[in-house]
Amino acid sequence: MNYNIYINSNDKISGKNNNATFQINWDDILPRNYKYFNVTFSFQTASGYYKDDVTNNRYYPNCEIICDFYTKTFSYDTTTKSNSITLGYCQRDIQPSTYKNTFSCSYTYNCPKIITRPVNNIITITIYNMVAVVSGSNTLLVDTTTATTPVLLTDMTAWTMIMCFTPVESSIISENM
Repeated sequence: MNYNIYINSNDKISGKNNNATFQINWDDILPRNYKYFNVTFSFQTASGYYKDDVTNNRYYPNCEIICDFYTKTFSYDTTTKSNSITLGYCQRDIQPSTYKNTFSCSYTYNCPKIITRPVNNIITITIYNMVAVVSGSNTLLVDTTTATTPVLLTDMTAWTMIMCFTPVESSIISENM
């Protein structure tokens, strides 16, 4: 059985769309008798410009989504040399007829992430421009204007995400414990 959470950036309790904190009551969603869950997700932004700027060497081909569940993850990050809180990546979807772009990925785009069942009712989702991450600057994803030399805005467009939690069957917690 899968357990889904529908997250809308407009429902954040603090932060901006590119660095948002949400309150989630895990006891209302996830069963307590499993220790581990596979997490997959789909993601879609509202349309924005996200216009490449060759003059200033700024590009927007994809983004990295970080989700801090404040729990143990079973993946490793060679940059931080610790557990990875990267949830996955999304591609820019170019719409040439409207000159507006979105970022999206389906639930099969990224491999599942295994986490320990969260107990903290707060999660933080941070979204970075992947070109900046690869170059070492970890710049948050922001939208741009349509100008020939686009001006960076202070936030990205609104977004929705569906997270799917699938219990890891071998992690059933015995009721005798």
